[in-house]
Amino acid sequence: ARLAESAGTWEHGLKRPEVARTLRELVYDRFPKDGFVNFHRARYLDFDAKRPREAGRFYEEAARRLPDNLVVLKDYLMFLDMEAKDKSKIRALLARFAPGGAS
Repeated sequence: ARLAESAGTWEHGLKRPEVARTLRELVYDRFPKDGFVNFHRARYLDFDAKRPREAGRFYEEAARRLPDNLVVLKDYLMFLDMEAKDKSKIRALLARFAPGGAS
């Protein structure tokens, strides 16, 4: 996860997008099932790469792997609302936290 975070620093802070790209490729290849890696990949696609449609599956995977991480869940809910406009997935996700839900 820290390596995925550092890619953003290389791209934005140090203005070295080629290094950031290499780090991202390495992280995505080595840790494809890590929840934090999926979250950072989703945010990269959503905001930096300006390809939000591609981010959905990574937000979903991050939320599945990190079900108690409120930052991940918030961003996934925002994606479902603003980009995917998927009310059924929003309802299902929120139902987990309702009294008697699957939480």
